[in-house]
Amino acid sequence: MSQLPATLTPTSSAEEKISQGITAEVPWGCLIPNRLGLQKVDLYDEEITFGRSLDCTVRAQEKFITKGRISYISMLHFIVNIKANRFPVIRDVSRNGTWVNGILVGKEKEVILQDGDKISVGMKNYTIFLFKQMIQQKDVPDEVLKKFVILETLGHGAFGKVNLAFLKRGCRPRAIKKLVKGKVSSNKNDTRKIKNEIKILSSLSHPNIVSMMEFFENDEAFFIVLEYMDGGTLHDRILRRDCMSEKEAKLIFYQIIRAVKYLHDNEITHRDLKPANILLNSDNVETVVKVSDFGLSKVTENDTLLLTACGTPHFVAPEVWVYQYRGIPYTKKVDIWSTGVILYYMLSTKLPFVPEQSDNLQMLRNLIIRGKYSTNGPIWETISNDGKSILEKMLTVSPNSRADAEQIEKHSWLHNDVEMKEKVVALISDQELDGSIEQPCKRTLDDSIEQPYKRTRRIV
Repeated sequence: MSQLPATLTPTSSAEEKISQGITAEVPWGCLIPNRLGLQKVDLYDEEITFGRSLDCTVRAQEKFITKGRISYISMLHFIVNIKANRFPVIRDVSRNGTWVNGILVGKEKEVILQDGDKISVGMKNYTIFLFKQMIQQKDVPDEVLKKFVILETLGHGAFGKVNLAFLKRGCRPRAIKKLVKGKVSSNKNDTRKIKNEIKILSSLSHPNIVSMMEFFENDEAFFIVLEYMDGGTLHDRILRRDCMSEKEAKLIFYQIIRAVKYLHDNEITHRDLKPANILLNSDNVETVVKVSDFGLSKVTENDTLLLTACGTPHFVAPEVWVYQYRGIPYTKKVDIWSTGVILYYMLSTKLPFVPEQSDNLQMLRNLIIRGKYSTNGPIWETISNDGKSILEKMLTVSPNSRADAEQIEKHSWLHNDVEMKEKVVALISDQELDGSIEQPCKRTLDDSIEQPYKRTRRIV
């Protein structure tokens, strides 16, 4: 690291860093001067401060600032840090303003810095630094990078991977799902399937379904911008817990079945409901829950039969297995079976159908088609009769005898628990007040694609 010039005087902590030999490290960024007398500042520390104060990491001195402009620079003017060791952010703490690329940051507000950003102080046109980022983004369209900073991979969905991202202005988190285009004959990345997911997401508006904020497309891929859920997946929560209480499981399940009912009311069958596709807003025991990943979803007319075998084996309904071998179609009742398996898994941390040979799909198929599961053992002794009853209504082999989403929502286990339902309403209201719930995307695919299905008013 080059020594800081007299114009940019380091504090004692910065001097200690220099003396400890951090010159061997690679800076995460640097400030390139735009004014005579200023020199480049390599950024090694997690945070640097700029202003006239002697306590600032980088100090502005009058002899190197244009005459009359020093009074526009506050004692502490702005702070640049590497937020959570992920991305650089500038925070304006001045009286006279900090601008990035000619746009005012705003007092006590922050924006993400991108490579090449111009930082001005005191006046919009008084640029003193150019920010240089050492780590460059790859394989992402410029249109996306203009608005977002793309960070680490969060996981993989049915047809693509999902990355954490942040809006450059406002630093709000997002999840960006990259779906690489494939050939029409491809089993997974068929462009028609990708457009199907975008089409379905753009039609949905429900507090228990992940919202699509916007999407981008280039020759290689689609980039779907989704609201970010900070609590991880239901699958992760189940694995972290020895056992989930019936009360906690009920609050989560109620939100799932609300989402499923909304989908079915709008003639959409998810077809891949599982804990990995259920997202939590926070790590709190009581939190908002949302259904995600519509890569395998299907839009149908009422009671239309579905004609493809898909889903995750342990959560797949008996009739899907039957279709695979006999070609007998199925309906949206497959989602009810899957939610039943999810509830069983939450209550017991075990799956209801597990073959002796865990990788034997034929044995798994036979167990599911027979529909024999156990509610015996110490864990099930703590579960109410209503809790076992609702499982029975969902894990019924015959789809004609299986309850539908409306019947499940009205089951006494859920319907009679007024306190739980009021808690769900309160959680959703709190998330809306916090600004975590935002308006979903209203943009549609191009004219070659059908217009999205009718948008339904948000339900609480």
